[in-house]
Amino acid sequence: MEARRRRILERQRQQSQGLRETLSMVHLSILALGLILASGGAYLITESISATESFSLVAGGTLLALVSFFGWFGTLHEHAGFLKTYCSVLGVVVLGQWIGLGWLYYENQQDGGTWRRLDQRISKTWDFFSAHDDLVVKDIEQVFHCCGYGSAQDRPVPVTCQRGAQGCKVIGLQLIEQWQWSLVVGFVLLTMIQVCLLLVNVVTLVMVEKESTEEASEDRLQKQHVIRYGWMIADHDGSHHDYGSNSSINGNGRPYYHSSRNPARRNGSNPSVAPSSPPHYYGSVNLG
Repeated sequence: MEARRRRILERQRQQSQGLRETLSMVHLSILALGLILASGGAYLITESISATESFSLVAGGTLLALVSFFGWFGTLHEHAGFLKTYCSVLGVVVLGQWIGLGWLYYENQQDGGTWRRLDQRISKTWDFFSAHDDLVVKDIEQVFHCCGYGSAQDRPVPVTCQRGAQGCKVIGLQLIEQWQWSLVVGFVLLTMIQVCLLLVNVVTLVMVEKESTEEASEDRLQKQHVIRYGWMIADHDGSHHDYGSNSSINGNGRPYYHSSRNPARRNGSNPSVAPSSPPHYYGSVNLG
C-alpha cells in the first residue's frame, strides 16, 4: 500500500514537472524582454530623446523583469512564496486594466458621449509636457505628422512646425475611429493571455503546495516508523537512510531502542534477544 502511494506521488510529480518547465521558459522569455526594455531605456538617457520616455522604458522594463523573475523562480524551484507574489501582482494588473476601462466608459457616459472631461485632462497633460519636457510633444508631432493640440495654431511645439498639418487631437481621433475594432480585439487578447497566465500559475501554486504537504506527511510517517519500530521505510528506489548509533530523528543524540515495544519482551522472552529484523522494504537503524 505504501509503495503504491509512493508510485502515485512520483507519477504526479513527473506530470507536473513538464508544466513547470514550460511555464518557467515563458517567464524567462518575458524576463529577457523586460531586461531589453530597461537596457534600451538606460542607453537612450544619454541620447537626444525625452527623459520621460527613457525613464518610462527603464521603469516599465524593470517592473516587467522583476515580476517575471518572481514567476520564473517560483515555478522553477517550486517556491510557493514567489508564486503567490507573482499571482498577486498579475491579478492586480488585470483588475486595474478593467477598472481603467470601466472608468473611461463612465467618463464618456457622464459627458453624453463627447469625451469632454477626458479631452480636458489630455489638454492639461499637453500643457504640462510643453512646459517641462517639450521633447515628448515634439516626438508626438513627428510620429503622427501633426502640429499643435487642437490645430496647428493651438500650442504647437516648436512654433515653426508645419502650419498646414492638422492638430494631434484630430489625428488621434481619426486613428482611434479607424482602428477601434483592432484596439478592442487587441485589448481582449491581451487580457485573455494575462488571465490564462494567471490561472496556470495558480494551478502550479496549488500543485506545489500539495506536493509540499505530501512530502511533509511522508517525513512525519518516516519519523513515526523510526520511533515505533526502529527502522525507516525504504525510499521508492529501494534505498534507505541509516542512522548512526548516536543519531536520532529529533537530533538529541540518543540512539533508538525497541524497549517495551520489542516483541520479545512482550512475549516474556529473554530481554537480551535481538529485535526481529525489519521487512526487506524497510531501512534499518544502526544501534551500534
